[in-house]
Amino acid sequence: MSIQAGHLVHDQIIVSTNLNKSLAETLALMIEHDFSQLPVVDDQHKPLGMVTSDSIARALLHFGAKLQELRVQDALVKVHAFQSDENLLYVLNYLLTASAAFIINTDNKLIGIITNYDTTQYFRQRTEDLVLIGDIESTLRAHLLRAYNVTEEESPEIREAIDSLSNSWDGVRKKAQASLKAFCQTNNYPIVQADIETNVDRHFALKTDPKGFQDLTLSEFIQLAQKAWDKLEPTFCIASTAWCKMMNDVRELRNKLVHLRGDLTPVERHRLRFCAEWFEMHQVSTENNSLPVPTVDVVDNSTSVAIDTQETPEVAVIVATTPLESKSPLATKYAPLLEYLKVVPGSIESFGISITKIMDILQQPLPSAALDHNSWWIEDSEQVQLWLNIGWRVQVANVTSRHIVFLRWRPTKVSLREKWKITYWCNKLGCDENQLRAATRIVGFIPEDIRSIIETFNGLPYSA
Repeated sequence: MSIQAGHLVHDQIIVSTNLNKSLAETLALMIEHDFSQLPVVDDQHKPLGMVTSDSIARALLHFGAKLQELRVQDALVKVHAFQSDENLLYVLNYLLTASAAFIINTDNKLIGIITNYDTTQYFRQRTEDLVLIGDIESTLRAHLLRAYNVTEEESPEIREAIDSLSNSWDGVRKKAQASLKAFCQTNNYPIVQADIETNVDRHFALKTDPKGFQDLTLSEFIQLAQKAWDKLEPTFCIASTAWCKMMNDVRELRNKLVHLRGDLTPVERHRLRFCAEWFEMHQVSTENNSLPVPTVDVVDNSTSVAIDTQETPEVAVIVATTPLESKSPLATKYAPLLEYLKVVPGSIESFGISITKIMDILQQPLPSAALDHNSWWIEDSEQVQLWLNIGWRVQVANVTSRHIVFLRWRPTKVSLREKWKITYWCNKLGCDENQLRAATRIVGFIPEDIRSIIETFNGLPYSA
């Protein structure tokens, strides 16, 4: 569903003028309300045009008259009017060359004005809402991994929990088998397990790419939390029913935003902020993840980095070499951190590090979002892909305590569910996306099996 222009002006209060009012009166009205322009309407509140500070200045210049001697009609500027149900994209295109656009109802009466400032504020607010939802989801995921006492999102414990979800496909298959068995028992039919499995497979075919932890919906994360509530309750300190009510409200708000079902009301936005602030006060503790990491001295981050391997296994020095060749400015900025991660001893599976230490390594500040939002460290983004590509991911981000926990990332199955995962596996297996998809259709999602098929595609031995 598209965003309608009327969504931006639904609560707008219009201050207007008319053709016969003097420019002196109109300018005083503009100053009183701190506006640089005012709509001009007729007796039926239909828009005729706009008077602006610029059009007033031009009228004074070209008429050579005093402000009190001129009227609004002498400084009128034509403005295009859009119906309230018009797609916002058309309004945005118009605003590329205009300062404002009128929004009218079915009676052609003015109901609002959209300026570039309005569109900026509108999308800023929507972006902030989505960022808050991202923070809520990323913190909840971290709590769930801690509750299930696992570090890997593809662990057997998480897999079993996912398969038990009420809307999990594997769960649907198990329920279908149980229903068939119950039907056979009720009607005294002989139960043949092979026949039951064949019929279930016919109508509920087994998916070769089962949904992973990161692929779960917010509704499914809430279900996982309910199953592990005995472990979450000591941290959350709230009744399960109350927590679920809060989370289901957020789930509905998320769906409203993502599916463009309108804007959040002030009450809904307050509800979202409350949940985000609640999670901010109930972060995952990182105290037990302060494991030793290599000591790294950054000599000069204006050049590329190299690791002095002559040091002891626990110590590495970043030394200046020739200018770094990089595919993107972001890769250049985070190169010192990537080199830091590369020299962490293989015996260390996870470690905690302060955000302050990371900025010391980079020798430059992080974006404000990295200091304010957990999701910056975890959600799919260019900087997150940089450390994923070298085998690390952020397991827990706690911006409140300014602490990050890195965990080695060793995916065991190929996933085609997200673009960044496709890119990762194409780079890892030395193929393009078409070859990767073709290989998974033939042999499934085990990397070694895909590697063998890609050798056949290329006609050459595979080289990691």
